[in-house]
Amino acid sequence: MKKFLLALSFVFLFFIIGSSIASAATIQTTPSTGSYKVGDTFKVDVTVSSPDKAINAVSGTLSFPKDKLQFISTSKSSSILSIWAQEPSYYDSGENGNISFEGVIPNPGFTGTRGKILTITFKVKSTWQAELSFSSASVLANDGLGTNVLTNSLSGIFTLNSSVEPYVAPTEPQVKVPSAPQITSTTHPDQEKWYNNNNPSFKWTLPSNITGVRIYGDQNPNTELPKTSQGLSSSHTYKNTANGTWYFHVRLRNSSGWNDTTHFKFNIDTVSPEPFSIEFPDGKETSNTKPRLAFNAIDTISGIDHYEISINNILVNASLETGKNNVYVLSNQTPGEKEVSVKAFDKAGNFYEAKGQFTVIAEPCPQLPQEKTDTINYLLIVELLIALNLILITLVVYLIYTRLHRVNLEN
Repeated sequence: MKKFLLALSFVFLFFIIGSSIASAATIQTTPSTGSYKVGDTFKVDVTVSSPDKAINAVSGTLSFPKDKLQFISTSKSSSILSIWAQEPSYYDSGENGNISFEGVIPNPGFTGTRGKILTITFKVKSTWQAELSFSSASVLANDGLGTNVLTNSLSGIFTLNSSVEPYVAPTEPQVKVPSAPQITSTTHPDQEKWYNNNNPSFKWTLPSNITGVRIYGDQNPNTELPKTSQGLSSSHTYKNTANGTWYFHVRLRNSSGWNDTTHFKFNIDTVSPEPFSIEFPDGKETSNTKPRLAFNAIDTISGIDHYEISINNILVNASLETGKNNVYVLSNQTPGEKEVSVKAFDKAGNFYEAKGQFTVIAEPCPQLPQEKTDTINYLLIVELLIALNLILITLVVYLIYTRLHRVNLEN
């Protein structure tokens, strides 16, 4: 009986060991060794072997020293796994890089050696050795129970040699959010001036890496635009904009995100100053050759900028009278009736023209004082005239007598 029980124990133990050996599965890297230089890229397949028992699920995490190797990519091409519970993914854990995977093989599963699960591409960063090891793994049998039949996880060891040039890890270019765009306007170029154009037009710089643009116009100088794109425009024009002070806002986005909103101020005034009239402090008829004009124009949008005064359609100089608001002294005027025009301009160039008439009266010429003539002086003059006449008559008679006397003597 003892011999029978001993033989039966050996049979049972052989069955257990034989069953375990028949059900053994191995996961490993293929190839498991190799020699590469710094800067080289190489590929490693993760494979599973289960020669005697069908398997239907494989999962695991392959770890490697990230100071020696750089992960480049994974490929599922020609994989025996057709359903992926977890897509191959890379993550860091301290000094190691890790690639995790988990997938399923539909019924009837896989039986054989070196069934490819995925392909991993690495790049050599520095010299020495790099070990590829499985920090976790499982291989499940297609037995309806999900029995883990994994018995071996084989590491791969690779020799890394120096190259002519040391490896320099690639660095991603530092991309910053866009800088503030330069906004310009051909219709409203100066942000502090007023314009009577209510169709403002704007342009701004648009770098090649911009992926989104947001614009808006309102009367708030500090509007922050939402982070939603309206396209990739680089100009915009508004039509029939209301009068007042406005702000045009622009925001740009690139691969790093949105910049702060940029603001551009513009001023619109299309309305003339309010009507006004001209007053004449010296009266509409005056002998003052530098008459005064009084007027007061009001503009409620941009404000009054300056006046132009014309007399009979000729622009004249005028100065503000000291100490008296809105009283202007004209330059010297000749006598006569005058047509006066006053144009009040606002800061946007709009104007209102008021007209009036006044007359400069000529002063009478001064009369010279008349001297009084003495009556005696008049009589004296008359007497002198009579005496002169008598002398002339006497002289004429003498000349006639003398001539006659000569004639008689000759006869």
